[in-house]
Amino acid sequence: MYYFELSLVNFSLFLQNYFSNMYMYNGIFFKTANFVSLCKVFININPLYNFTLNNIPNSVRNNSYCKYKYSSEVENAVNKQIESERNAAFTYLNMAVNFLHPSISYPGVGGYFMKMYEEELGHMKILINYQIIRGGTPILTFKDVDIIANSKTTLVEAFNQALETEKKVTEQLENIIKTAEASEDYETADFITSKFLAEQMNAIHELSQHITKLNRLCDDMEALYQFDLKLSKEYPYSLKT
Repeated sequence: MYYFELSLVNFSLFLQNYFSNMYMYNGIFFKTANFVSLCKVFININPLYNFTLNNIPNSVRNNSYCKYKYSSEVENAVNKQIESERNAAFTYLNMAVNFLHPSISYPGVGGYFMKMYEEELGHMKILINYQIIRGGTPILTFKDVDIIANSKTTLVEAFNQALETEKKVTEQLENIIKTAEASEDYETADFITSKFLAEQMNAIHELSQHITKLNRLCDDMEALYQFDLKLSKEYPYSLKT
């Protein structure tokens, strides 16, 4: 198994040569005519690049020898989940930037949401890798996202938004399981259940606890300071460049 990281330029070249008979990268020849070889390649993609992997011909996407009980319905559901994880990641990045900003300065909360941002990117990568392993085609669309510090967003509002985001992500994961079971794709159903659902339940529980605490604290600035201080010890984040 080969594992490498493509820069944006090299990635573009990779796509341009995708369907030629032979492609060479760092001295390694890949026979692109054999799509099975591509299923063995894990591509580490920088999530901040703006591109879409949607130009692969259907004749290649639908090669049955690449897939085993991996229906187009399940493949599409996984692609929707990849986009959902991406959207969740940038929701949390927006919150992190907001609370880390010196005009707001809740470094503990900022660090907490930065951790959640990184976790969602990790989930997205896991799903991309799984899509490739099963012979599916990851559809990656990264649009411009405005990251703006908003001093009007309260802590309890931010955590409530995070809770709703996690519930939505969980519902979509459960939908993949239902779709997979309907297609008798028990491997995908087990993969999503074992890799994601327990973590989702823990995230919902943790966020609910934080919301309960914040509702008790109301607008007590000293209490909110102590809440943030506790988080800063659990989720330290440095702004050093």
